[in-house]
Amino acid sequence: MASTTWQIRGVDTLGQDLVLSRIVPWGALGAITPTAISSTFAPISGALANLAVDSSAQCVFAGVDVQKPGFAIEFTFAQEVDVWGFRFAGPSASTWPVQHAVATGVLSASLKRVQWLSDGVLSPAPSKALVFTNEAGLWLEQPAAGSQNWFGCAASADGATLFATPYGSTTWLSRDGGLTWAAQTAAGSRNWRGCAVSADGMTLLTVAVGGSPWLSKDGGQTWIAQTAAVGADWMACAVSADGKTLIATAYGTTPWLSKDAGQTWVAQSAMGSRNWFGCAISADGKTLLCAAQGHYLWLSKDAGATWDTQNAAGSRFWRGCAVSADGLTFFAVDSNGTPWLTIDAGSSWSAQTVAGTRNWYSCSVSADGRTLLAASESGAPLWLSKDKGATWSMQSSLGSGVWVGAAVSADGLMLMTGKYGGGLYLSMDGDRIYTSFPVQGGVAHGVLFATGTALQAQGRTSTTCLDARPFNDFEFGGNGQIYGTVERQVTPANVPLRRRVRLHRSRDGMLVRETWSHTDGSYAFTHISLNYEYDVIAWDHDMSYRSVIANNLKPEVMP
Repeated sequence: MASTTWQIRGVDTLGQDLVLSRIVPWGALGAITPTAISSTFAPISGALANLAVDSSAQCVFAGVDVQKPGFAIEFTFAQEVDVWGFRFAGPSASTWPVQHAVATGVLSASLKRVQWLSDGVLSPAPSKALVFTNEAGLWLEQPAAGSQNWFGCAASADGATLFATPYGSTTWLSRDGGLTWAAQTAAGSRNWRGCAVSADGMTLLTVAVGGSPWLSKDGGQTWIAQTAAVGADWMACAVSADGKTLIATAYGTTPWLSKDAGQTWVAQSAMGSRNWFGCAISADGKTLLCAAQGHYLWLSKDAGATWDTQNAAGSRFWRGCAVSADGLTFFAVDSNGTPWLTIDAGSSWSAQTVAGTRNWYSCSVSADGRTLLAASESGAPLWLSKDKGATWSMQSSLGSGVWVGAAVSADGLMLMTGKYGGGLYLSMDGDRIYTSFPVQGGVAHGVLFATGTALQAQGRTSTTCLDARPFNDFEFGGNGQIYGTVERQVTPANVPLRRRVRLHRSRDGMLVRETWSHTDGSYAFTHISLNYEYDVIAWDHDMSYRSVIANNLKPEVMP
């Protein structure tokens, strides 16, 4: 998202003054120099110009001003730029942005705590483009890798190491989350198909149609052909988290397994010679899943000592498959049907009919099994679920085409896909330099007072006290809470009131939840997203007092 004006908003310092000596806007190529810096509230000491230079001179904003909804520091640029975030320098972690938002126009991205290093030292550089909460589904093409006939995609646990394989060219590797890409010419130009990466990104495995699997144990610096594994038309491969267990599948032969990081390979003859396509491994290397076209999914829970067919999923034209880190969630796609899912290690399987019947090719799953990604080569874009298959969304921003690659990082924040005859694309839901949300929200706890003279009698409305339904969706669900009390302001002691209380998102007034305060006046909204500020409104059903509101409350993390 390019713009000439960017802002830092929603700063939370837990009530402390905001004390900074420098702010550096940062993008894909590093520091971006603004032409002007302004703020909606003037600093109480120092000058805004101090923030643009590398010096110890400080600029101090009052804590009461920082907490106000309109507080913002604005940066203007000579031309449109894509800002990934801001690097801060300041004297103390206690006068530091605990939480802030980066915004341009109507788009804003709430970010977590920025790491304070030491006095005057800039915080770590953002490593990924911002994903705005109101610009969901943003996919960024990786032009450095070029337009290829992409087949395989793989990612390390942290998403920093990305590996992709095209048909008829060299494999491509990124060690910095997609900032730069390098062709792996040592392994040669081949008809590559599948690829896999260990959790730390050091073990890389890839297979091609014809020849042997190729293995690197040093993050792509050197490559060794695995000639002990005898196959022809290799289709897929997988690697355990520690890089010791390797598996590869091919058409017309048996899968091959290595338990010693490629020193020896053993044909899994008990599974038979079939048209094997996909394969997957749990983090510990004990749970193995293989998919055969025109046959069943085959499962081993003892590192390949024994194998059993997954009859509950049926005999289908299986292609890709995936296993969560704990070996409980299995995900597989049918080239002439729907994706299939189990979350109980294969005890039961369910067709993911919401995603539809398509020519599915590959799939991937996050470590906890929540994030599922499936790619189709029938013209439809990728399909994504972030709730273990409860709901699915089509990634329509990618457009039509032959999408055959799919990868998800362990935490589910980084998604990767490749288009046959097109480019590589990444989608990032967060930047890992931001460590954690604030442990306190400062203004999450408030008292709503009903005051003033009574309104003219207008009768009473018959109401029923209903338990508020939890709004557990992925827009407003989270681990935050806002709580407080509703009271009638009198002297000498306030009187608690039992009233309907509603929670709205501040920026647009959208109703998030509602509840009733208890007889002691207390109310609480729990399990809400930390990404937004909220308005709390207490409504008097007796029509004796006007409704009261508390604006722009920031939730705090639940204990």
